[in-house]
Amino acid sequence: MKKMKLFCTLALAMSVVASIPAMANWNKGQGENDGRWWYGYEDGSYAKSGWAWLDGDRNGVAECYYFDDAGWVLMDTTTPDGYTVNADGAWYVGDPDNGVQEKEVEVKLEKAEQEAIDKKKPKVVVPEKKNGVMKNYKPRAIQGNGVKPKAGEVNASDFNREHQNAD
Repeated sequence: MKKMKLFCTLALAMSVVASIPAMANWNKGQGENDGRWWYGYEDGSYAKSGWAWLDGDRNGVAECYYFDDAGWVLMDTTTPDGYTVNADGAWYVGDPDNGVQEKEVEVKLEKAEQEAIDKKKPKVVVPEKKNGVMKNYKPRAIQGNGVKPKAGEVNASDFNREHQNAD
C-alpha cells in the first residue's frame, strides 16, 4: 500500500512538472494543439500577431516566423500578408529548404547561462591610480638571495660590464 501511494505521488508530481512549459524559446503544444509550436520569451511573454525574427538555436542567425493572434506559428502555408512559410514555419523565397530568409543577430543567452559564464571568468583586479601613480604600490622583493656567484659563474652585472667594454 505504501509503495502504491509513493508511486501515485511521484506520478502526480512528474505530470505536474511536465505540464509546465519552459518559458524561453520554442515550446510544443499539447492535447488538441499537439504538433503546433509557440515561442516564449524569457520574461514570460510570447510571440504573437505577426512576424518575429528568432534565433531559436542561438547560432547568431535568425529566421523569420509568422505567429497568429493566439501565438501559434504558421507552418507550411501562406501568411495573411501573402508570404510563404515552410514546414518549420520559417519564411522562404523560392525553395522551402534552401530559400529560408535569414539575418545575423546578436546571440542572446538566457539569464542562467550568462550567470554561469560570468562565474567562470577570472576577476581581474586593476590597481587604483591617482595622477598616474598606483595607490598602495608595493615593490617586489629584490630577486636573488644576495649570494655572490661562485668562481667561474657570471652574474648579470658582470655580463653587462663585459659587453659594454667589448664595444
